[in-house]
Amino acid sequence: MSERQDGSGPAGSGKLAGLFREYGRSWEIEHVDPGSAWVAVTRHGSFVQVIAAPDLDELRAELKKAEAEEPVTRAGNALGLAGRNDSAASAVPPVAVTRA
Repeated sequence: MSERQDGSGPAGSGKLAGLFREYGRSWEIEHVDPGSAWVAVTRHGSFVQVIAAPDLDELRAELKKAEAEEPVTRAGNALGLAGRNDSAASAVPPVAVTRA
């Protein structure tokens, strides 16, 4: 496994530190299991967004795209729940999953 994938070497540690500096206030970033995906999770009220990527470079690219989007708009467009006042709108919080 390379430093790029696991974040354990000097280059990987620097990339991970950079991600935490840029996105750590609004995203939880975690390596699920050694050799598996990197995951970032953010919450906006009842909206939860999860991004999974095979390495830190792809995670950074996906976080950059996600930060450029409006969370309420994503929930409304993806699930058609924005603005509804019935039980369908409040039964289960919307979750957006992005895979790199």
